[in-house]
Amino acid sequence: MTEKKQTAREKKQLQANLQQVQKMEAIGTLFIQTANVRLDKKFVKPYNMGAGDYVNVTMKDTGVGMDANTLKRVFDPFFTTKEKERGTGLGLASAYGIITALSEEGQGATFNIYLPAFT
Repeated sequence: MTEKKQTAREKKQLQANLQQVQKMEAIGTLFIQTANVRLDKKFVKPYNMGAGDYVNVTMKDTGVGMDANTLKRVFDPFFTTKEKERGTGLGLASAYGIITALSEEGQGATFNIYLPAFT
């Protein structure tokens, strides 16, 4: 992997971490887990990715979660739930395809990042 690609992936991961921390209530926990996974064609087809081996980085929080309308728009360019002074809303839009999001209001959020595995 080139240094430029690795730096871009690390930046996306840090953006996702920061966004989750900003959304959590004053009391909450952020869990980060990694795993080696094999993604099949059915899973990767909507994201225009190739099937194969990936490293899955899961970030789960115990924050307020997202309602259904917010979850539908989480990857839209310039979408944000923050005040204008606190961000642009570009973080997740730039990572669509390697990140999936799950959330329910009051139940926190889970983001899965899939990075190609290199041996």
